[in-house]
Amino acid sequence: MLARIATRQHGVVSRAQVLALGVTPSFVARFVDAGLLHPLHLGVYALGHSALTERGRWMAAVLAAGEGAVLSHLSAALLWGIIDCAGQLIHVLAADGGSRSRPGLAIHRTRHLPPEHRGEVDGIPVTSLHRTLLDCAAVLPRRRLRYAVEAADRMGLLDVRGLVALCDASSGKKGAGVLRRIALEQRGAANRSKSPPETTFLRLCLAHGLPEPLVNSMLHGYEVDFYWPQARLVVEIDTYTYHRSWAQRQRDLERDADLKVRGEEVLRFTRERIERAADVVVAQVAALLAVEGTSAAAV
Repeated sequence: MLARIATRQHGVVSRAQVLALGVTPSFVARFVDAGLLHPLHLGVYALGHSALTERGRWMAAVLAAGEGAVLSHLSAALLWGIIDCAGQLIHVLAADGGSRSRPGLAIHRTRHLPPEHRGEVDGIPVTSLHRTLLDCAAVLPRRRLRYAVEAADRMGLLDVRGLVALCDASSGKKGAGVLRRIALEQRGAANRSKSPPETTFLRLCLAHGLPEPLVNSMLHGYEVDFYWPQARLVVEIDTYTYHRSWAQRQRDLERDADLKVRGEEVLRFTRERIERAADVVVAQVAALLAVEGTSAAAV
């Protein structure tokens, strides 16, 4: 039975699990002396040998942190496969009131970890993917955090709406705002925009907390750069390449007039205006979206 438990747990068992099988404390000590159990942490052992895999070390760390503990932060991200290195310490999230430190472990404390913030990968209790990203947002540089979000998306694990909702509910937590913007960009910015100025404009809007628009969508027979359906707002980005001729400008005017007759508001911005007057551009869009309290921070 003990071997079966250890097999499920990547070769490790806890003292509590051994005692639950009816083994007395004195026999536990004998097992240790005989080399059957190899101490890893206080109350955690490797069964038969101490040559553990990385997952065995992660499982041992979770057991050492106490009941209800889960792998967390960078270690959880490594287990989920969304980062490729996490340093020497193993990060664990545990309930308040337990041991504050263990050699080789970084034990983070929480008063309550909701069920939806818990997960399991290969039998190892771990923070959910979204909670892992939120915890990592407090310690990872923006670029590494973006890579982690992109990796989660490639694996089909990312729920942008769910992650944004978690960030909104954790607005006071370090990194939540940055993670929220990265999550929104993952669905729209570079993937559906057709030119660098469009990408710059969309990232500018998302960075200032504006709602995500439809990108390069069809509206009344026209393809529009950006569209917010609830506000009936269209934004067009005029680049020199596609809007320099007199004929094209006339077509733009005719199209804008037709859209306005149909009840749509149309704004046009050049690349130069987006780059030189970003705060004014955001303020104008926000006013028509009836969005208050947008930040003037740089992208």
